[in-house]
Amino acid sequence: MTTKPEPEKDVSAATAAEPAAGSEVRYDTYLQLDKLLSAQQPISHAPEHDEMLFIIQHQVAELWFKLILHELDAAIECLKHDELPRTIKILNRVKQVQHQLINQWSVLATL
Repeated sequence: MTTKPEPEKDVSAATAAEPAAGSEVRYDTYLQLDKLLSAQQPISHAPEHDEMLFIIQHQVAELWFKLILHELDAAIECLKHDELPRTIKILNRVKQVQHQLINQWSVLATL
């Protein structure tokens, strides 16, 4: 006999990022902004203004792809446990991310 796992608690975004008691989490530290904002390293010999757009556009796309894979893994796990409402919620999120991913290419068209 298999046991069904307990459903995940529905934790809002506001409470999901709350620091442990007695600790403080800063926005810039939590998001590792120092690493994120230093990841754009143009390689052109003469500074090319549009290169920064190209790099950022593609880095953002890669982050969206990473999120899509993360969400699809979660959806698969939910399906394994017959958690259809949660699966639908996750797949709707994937759909919205896909829209965002597609729509962001209009910025690159300004090159």
